[in-house]
Amino acid sequence: MSAEIATIDRVRQAVATLRKKDVRVTADRVIELIGGGGKKTVLDHLRTLRTGTVEPDEVPPAVLELARAALGDIFQAGRTAEADRTRAATQRLASSLEDLDAQIQELSDANQNLEAEVKSLKLLLDQARTSEEESGQRLAAAEGTIVELRAELALGRESAAADLLGALECFEALVEEASSAKSKRARTLQEQ
Repeated sequence: MSAEIATIDRVRQAVATLRKKDVRVTADRVIELIGGGGKKTVLDHLRTLRTGTVEPDEVPPAVLELARAALGDIFQAGRTAEADRTRAATQRLASSLEDLDAQIQELSDANQNLEAEVKSLKLLLDQARTSEEESGQRLAAAEGTIVELRAELALGRESAAADLLGALECFEALVEEASSAKSKRARTLQEQ
């Protein structure tokens, strides 16, 4: 009769109860908790449970339904969070693009100003032809300014292009991260 009292399921339940109470699991405590059973049988069941050779019980449908509802909530929260992250990344990218457009406009304005200055310098050069030495000095100064300004403009354009490329790479990384997170969630849902 003691073997019937100490079934593996009853021993499993007793072990779970003892662990919840933070009590050390022993054969005597299990026997006391289930109300009987042979010590050898209980020890055999405890050994079996420790080695994990017992097939787990089938999950009750009610538990599956609760888990399905909880997973649905988790999935929806993940989708919402993903949408929020994507929206924030898009806004950051749009802001970066607006900043780059403003920088490009500033460089364009500076270029127009420089072109106007070049024209002005050419007029001054034409007016100053009376003095060969003076016009040569002015020409050298104007050409030096043009070279410097073009170099600054080229650097500005390169910097703007690099900033734009960096922003695009950041956006791609965010999209990749979002896709990876979505794939991981999908795998997790499939595995469960």
